[in-house]
Amino acid sequence: MGYVVAIPVFALALLLALPALCDAWAWLIGLARRRVPRGGGQQQRILFLVPAHNEELLIKRAVASLRGQTYPAELMTVLVVADNCDDRTAGAAREAGATVLERTSTGDRGKGHAIGWALGQVTLSDFAAVAIVDADTIVEPDYTSELMTWAPLEGRVLQTFDGLSNENESWLTRLAGLFTRNRYDIALPLKAAAGLSCPVTGDGLVIGTNILARDPWRVRTITEGWELYARYTLRGQHVDYAQTSRLYAQETRSLRQSGTQRARWNSGRLAVLSLHWREILTARISLLQKLDLFAELTFMGPIMRAVLGIVGAGLVLVLRPPGANVAAAAMLTAVLQPAAYSILSLMRHPEPGPTLRAFARLPMYAVWRVGLVARGFVRRRSTNWIRTTREIEAAPSQLR
Repeated sequence: MGYVVAIPVFALALLLALPALCDAWAWLIGLARRRVPRGGGQQQRILFLVPAHNEELLIKRAVASLRGQTYPAELMTVLVVADNCDDRTAGAAREAGATVLERTSTGDRGKGHAIGWALGQVTLSDFAAVAIVDADTIVEPDYTSELMTWAPLEGRVLQTFDGLSNENESWLTRLAGLFTRNRYDIALPLKAAAGLSCPVTGDGLVIGTNILARDPWRVRTITEGWELYARYTLRGQHVDYAQTSRLYAQETRSLRQSGTQRARWNSGRLAVLSLHWREILTARISLLQKLDLFAELTFMGPIMRAVLGIVGAGLVLVLRPPGANVAAAAMLTAVLQPAAYSILSLMRHPEPGPTLRAFARLPMYAVWRVGLVARGFVRRRSTNWIRTTREIEAAPSQLR
């Protein structure tokens, strides 16, 4: 009986430990790996594609941010896709200086379909790359100049740094901001140093036009970023991490909105995994890349992963199946890894004090996350996602 229990125990332990194992392996490879020169020195034409559904509140800010960069204006085109809008998104975008396409569709709706439709309306050969930027986003003035350190861009796929514009607004946004820093300042540079493909968020994704000509845009799930990440990686198209090109978007302000957003992300990841798990097993990519791809598509978030690690390790030590100590240690990496990353992020955080105080709410947040997952199992067929409410920050954080 003990060995029957040990099988699912070790399966859960492996699932919880996989992100930490992949990052540790990537760190070791990165230490020994010779850095490959990027190129750069060119100034190429780039298309900024901004999908927008009822975004009149923030679209002017996004367009102004893109047009206000230090990069030559004649080499940038800002194209806003007003997707089935019933507000002033299109007019406000034009007033801010963007080119606007208005899409009215009774069929497929959503960001991924809007992007695909817009790409079919432009001459891609006029540009070196397309950068996809959400309508609630602010880019740093040197965003495109930093992108050009990766030029020529026609054959590249890049994910840029995707931070929070309202990080210092509340305890919830401070926690989210810290976990974002853990990912974009620590985890993703580890992957990049080891030569792994960078996971794609969808905001700040840059795709070379040669890539789009060879593999036209198409998405089948509600999370286009995860789908593109899996497809490009499995086909041998490397996704580079452009850490010095930085943009910032709004984080949700309430637990209710945060819950529906995270449920959507988790659902999308699992949908991509269900589409590609066979390819992951058989693809001609490195073992580390396969494991890392699987770890990314099964990742449940740092808090939920830590809760499962603590509860799982406790139960294992009580039940004592064969290999209990090993399984418990593996499960506890789900706590130790995010804790270590958080300490490193706090050491270089511009406002560590208020962020550290936000951790007082962490137990409450963890209980809420567990309840959210439990409700998701009961209501797993629900697709009623609540759209994030937009607000204008009094002073966007943009904290390095």
